[in-house]
Amino acid sequence: MRSQFSKKLAKINLTQATPPIHVGIGINSGEVIAGCIGSDRRMDYTVLGDVINVAARLESQAQPNQILLGPATYAAVKSTINCQEIGAIHLKGKAEPVEIFEVIYSQEQH
Repeated sequence: MRSQFSKKLAKINLTQATPPIHVGIGINSGEVIAGCIGSDRRMDYTVLGDVINVAARLESQAQPNQILLGPATYAAVKSTINCQEIGAIHLKGKAEPVEIFEVIYSQEQH
């Protein structure tokens, strides 16, 4: 996952005559409310819920080219994606610290 992401981003950075792009990603899993919200004048499809807020907070904590996972996402992918535990961190809007994990990869995965 991260190796493909990193390769594509590196290719974009090499081919563009602009400052390099650095992206941090936060992924969280769980139940959300999804649907069209708005009025007759403007209707948007959106998702709402604590899961979304945690994903946004993880994204804000991620370093350039780093992928951070919430605990439910880690539980779902741990048998197929190499990850390491970062530890519990306090996220804005959460009373308790949240365990976070980083997607890691070895040179062999390139």
